[in-house]
Amino acid sequence: MSKFHLEAEPFPVTGNDNYFYAPPALTQWLYVVHRRLEASDQLLVVEAAAGAGKTTVLRQITAGMPRSWRVVEVSGTDGPDQSRFVAALASGLGVETAATGLADHIAALKERLRLRAEEGVATLFVVDDAHALPTMSLELVARLWEQARRTGARFLLSGEPGVLRRLRALAGAADLAAGGVALPALSESQVDDYIHLRLYRAGLSGDTPFAEKVVRRIWKTSGGLPGRVDTLAREVVRDHKARRRPRRLPGIARSRRGYALASSAAGALALGASWWQGEPASAPAPVPTAQVSEADGPAPVFESSIKPLV
Repeated sequence: MSKFHLEAEPFPVTGNDNYFYAPPALTQWLYVVHRRLEASDQLLVVEAAAGAGKTTVLRQITAGMPRSWRVVEVSGTDGPDQSRFVAALASGLGVETAATGLADHIAALKERLRLRAEEGVATLFVVDDAHALPTMSLELVARLWEQARRTGARFLLSGEPGVLRRLRALAGAADLAAGGVALPALSESQVDDYIHLRLYRAGLSGDTPFAEKVVRRIWKTSGGLPGRVDTLAREVVRDHKARRRPRRLPGIARSRRGYALASSAAGALALGASWWQGEPASAPAPVPTAQVSEADGPAPVFESSIKPLV
């Protein structure tokens, strides 16, 4: 990474590098989700395309829950077998049972939730990759929600678009109170900030290959999804190091003008600030975003263009 003086990989391929970019709109989104989880027993579904950062955002949601809540996290990939799925939920609450039947697991789970409620401990069940759940396991989630909400427990599901529609299409789902919130994509200026903040965090001390046209092309190609931005930006870094044009982003020329660290460090630390001003570009395909309802009340600081998921 000596071509432009990086001390670490700015766009890691896998794993959580403990970096979370939170522009004002996403901060408000997190605030609204927390309000809904605490104030409503609605089964909440976060929907977004692959690469939108759902798992990363779930970590922020669970980390921000009050200490009086017990958070149980499972994956939709645990759900092909209903008994295993319920056993994973029960295990998260510390329920150890030799029973293997589905009814026994559910009974043990309900009893533990009742005891937790008597102790004043609320429970949040978080199911990531819920789109991977087969229909039978989704039906089980709906049943568990109906029984668990009487103890103050909540369910938060995260998955690719279509999870909420599948839940509402379940047999006997007429009484299912399920609501969806779409994870907002990054705007063009936010993609610019995101890329350069990652570079700065990785120790950037020279020029950057991410000029205006490069960032704009990445934004358009990625649709503003952080995971896709990482993939495209990683290729630009690699190709810049090799002194050749990007192969998967036709039309992106290598930048001949960089940004000096001394002139950009202050801006790098100010979330939401644009690194450059360019002529308007056409936006990527719109991504639905979450609605701040009147019942929730206004967020304390931020304004947002969040729209309802339909």
